[in-house]
Amino acid sequence: MSRKAVKPAKTKAHGAATDRQAPDWPVVILAGLGLILTAYLGLVAVFGSTPAFCTAGSSCDLIQSSAWSTLLGIPLAWWGFGLYLLLLIVSVQPVRRTLVRWRRQWRLALLGVAISVYLTAAGWLALGAFCAWCLLSLALLGGKTGVVLLFG
Repeated sequence: MSRKAVKPAKTKAHGAATDRQAPDWPVVILAGLGLILTAYLGLVAVFGSTPAFCTAGSSCDLIQSSAWSTLLGIPLAWWGFGLYLLLLIVSVQPVRRTLVRWRRQWRLALLGVAISVYLTAAGWLALGAFCAWCLLSLALLGGKTGVVLLFG
């Protein structure tokens, strides 16, 4: 009685799993920080309170309470939250080719930077004010764009 050794069958799924790229951790961290920031600002907007370090009547308060702070009746912070969430999803999603992930990250981050620069300029030109929280979000998106360019 001889026993034949049975070789495990090679499956395509097994080989495909090893070809996948790991999450893009620098972008994941920046997107996570952006999610925390925009969730905080979104909750502040929903409850009608003033963000930390924004005193009543300050530039930050002026921008947060202006018509520029909403789009389609939704606080801009929630739109930013959606953008950061998309960046996070793209950055943790397993992909076979890094270039595909890089292009998606680049497009999303560039869109966020463009919108943030536009709104910062609009706040400065229309209201003569800057919002520190908005500038922090711009810095996160700008940093994300740089990280994607350097490490993507």
